[in-house]
Amino acid sequence: MPEELIDMTFETFYHTTLGELLTTQASRHADKIFLWSDDEVWTYAEAEKQANALAAGLRGLGLEPGDRISIILPNTPAYVLAIFAAAKAGLIFTPINVRRKKDEVLARLGKTSPSALITNAEHLPMLPALRVEDPRQGADFPRLKHLITVDSPTGGAVAGAIAWGDLLAAAVKAAPLTPTAKPDDPAAILYTLGNSGAPRGATLTQGALVRNAAGIAATLAATPDDVFLGAVPFSNAFGLTPTILACAVAGATLAPLPIYHPGDALALIEKAKVTVHHGVPTMFALELNHPDFRPERCATLRVGIMSGAACPPELVSRVRDHMHSNLILAYGLTEASPSVTMTHLDDGPVTATRTVGRPMEGVSLKVVGPGGEPLPD
Repeated sequence: MPEELIDMTFETFYHTTLGELLTTQASRHADKIFLWSDDEVWTYAEAEKQANALAAGLRGLGLEPGDRISIILPNTPAYVLAIFAAAKAGLIFTPINVRRKKDEVLARLGKTSPSALITNAEHLPMLPALRVEDPRQGADFPRLKHLITVDSPTGGAVAGAIAWGDLLAAAVKAAPLTPTAKPDDPAAILYTLGNSGAPRGATLTQGALVRNAAGIAATLAATPDDVFLGAVPFSNAFGLTPTILACAVAGATLAPLPIYHPGDALALIEKAKVTVHHGVPTMFALELNHPDFRPERCATLRVGIMSGAACPPELVSRVRDHMHSNLILAYGLTEASPSVTMTHLDDGPVTATRTVGRPMEGVSLKVVGPGGEPLPD
């Protein structure tokens, strides 16, 4: 691994915050495209400017460090800007998957008690308890004071909601924020089913998220020349750390896929010249078996992580042979921010195909028996 890559990940970003990560990369890679979509692109400098403005706007609404802000959005550039803005404002973001049913969404909102919610008009119908006409009166969510919609640049499309564009416009007049977040401060509450099957919120710190992303970027040998596909939902740890944050650590480009469909994923890989593609095994299987799949559509792929479920060796081999991706297998859990072990690009065929690798930098593991007793190596 190049020495400069090790320095970039395990020194520069070893003990830092999400806000500092974006600020650093905006200085290093100001004109490099960070967020790519069909309609618009954002350089690192532009993303930093907009995240700073949004952070100031959120604080201008009266939100204070430690307050919680929920995000219910598909994988979009706005989602990425929102999490960096929340981190810069010292807020704790609590994402909710857009595929969740109404009762699941309301249950998560009830548990996290956000002071603000960022969403779009498409998902407002499932939230009648918010009383969109006047969200300040929502009896079911007494802490919720502000509803922000990304649908229109200005002039809220929903009564009682604040338009994303209006919030940014108001923030232009606000004084720049003085960073307050520290690496040990909580950054996010992500939901995990764990072993019980009941959703539980895991609180993740700023520093743990960035440090984990730095280790992932190093293992991927990621560089500013890479283009990451944002196919895994950004609302879970796999979509957050190995995708958004590892991309930012590398100074690379992120091409978000709003809602996953295998045909759309293949099209975006080809169009954006994606080099890094993460996913659960089912996603890769769907893409390989899709009628529009052709190996040449994936010619730019270089590497990616397969995780989130058991990874059949036969599927791993098919991805490597037909999608041109030197897959890395990984094990993680949301509470660990999330990656714990990963294979490496130079592993032999057995290790690379039939194991989940070795502990990441800074991770200690202990293997125990059914009764919790340590087992021999």
